[in-house]
Amino acid sequence: MVSTKSSPDLPESIQLRDRNQREESRPENSNSFQSAAASKATLRRRRQYKPPIGAMSLVAIKNLFYHRKLVPDSQGLPSSITPLLPHEARESDVESQHTAVTENPFNNIRTGLGPVVKDCTIGLADGLTVPFALTAGLSAIGRTDVVIYGGIAEIFAGAISMGLGGWLGTKSEVAEYAAVEREVTELVHDRAEHIPNTIKDILEEYNFPEELVGTITSNLMSTTATKGEEEKKANLVKFLMGFKYGLSKPDESRALKSAGTIGLSYLIGGGLPLLPYACVAPDQVFKALIISVGIMVLALFAFGYSKTCVFLGWKGGANIKAGCYGGIQMVCLGGLAAAVAMALVKGMNVHSE
Repeated sequence: MVSTKSSPDLPESIQLRDRNQREESRPENSNSFQSAAASKATLRRRRQYKPPIGAMSLVAIKNLFYHRKLVPDSQGLPSSITPLLPHEARESDVESQHTAVTENPFNNIRTGLGPVVKDCTIGLADGLTVPFALTAGLSAIGRTDVVIYGGIAEIFAGAISMGLGGWLGTKSEVAEYAAVEREVTELVHDRAEHIPNTIKDILEEYNFPEELVGTITSNLMSTTATKGEEEKKANLVKFLMGFKYGLSKPDESRALKSAGTIGLSYLIGGGLPLLPYACVAPDQVFKALIISVGIMVLALFAFGYSKTCVFLGWKGGANIKAGCYGGIQMVCLGGLAAAVAMALVKGMNVHSE
């Protein structure tokens, strides 16, 4: 350690050297002391600063909505990690950008509503016209109780018969497909030499090039390591059923669905024109008939309009016009059936008198 005081016994050169060393060490020590004090004060200020929770929450919410970072970048030393690509390169690089998934518009086409709408059409159309025609004809007798009893009997009998008809119709479709599939399977196994010409005849309707037709035919007729003989024959049967005969495999469980849809639709449709007869006095048959006619017209028009717009769409002048045409068509057909039934009952009543 260098002494802070100079000894008079030392030579003058040594004293001068010691004095210079003390003068050089003083600023350095003072600077180090000041740096240490400043560092402690900075750390103390950083530890003592606590932003309010509310302010931090507001900042976090704002950053979340404006897509900013919740934690700001450090203002200290620059990071030694540099991106592999500059910002401009990242913007132009296709792989670094988010791929916009384009939805296939052909997947948005609504399918599967045809059988349901068909069953509803059968049930509601018959339910709105046949019971109304019967009640309108029975109203010529002049007694509401006869109209109500006859209408209820007809509605339940018609719903059961229509439901059974839908069930049998769906079962017939399943049986037809099974019979055709069995016959095609036998031909694929026993008469395979006629399959290539059959495939070519099918594909010629689509104006495919001859090379493409040959490629498709060879692929359907060939076996690979992953496609055995049985799978090849199953694909041939499926191809012929769809493209040669235009048949798709029906859902066997749809028989009960079809029966329930038709029967329920018939009950709903048949109950509407019968309601006015239960709400009027026994001697007000003509008044109930007028109300029933109005209900039937509105119900037939609404059903015809909805049935048409389910497939075409609910918006647009052309769709609205087509829906109105479908509603008017249903009203005309239902009114014609009711008029014929009422005329027959009226004629028989006059003849009996």
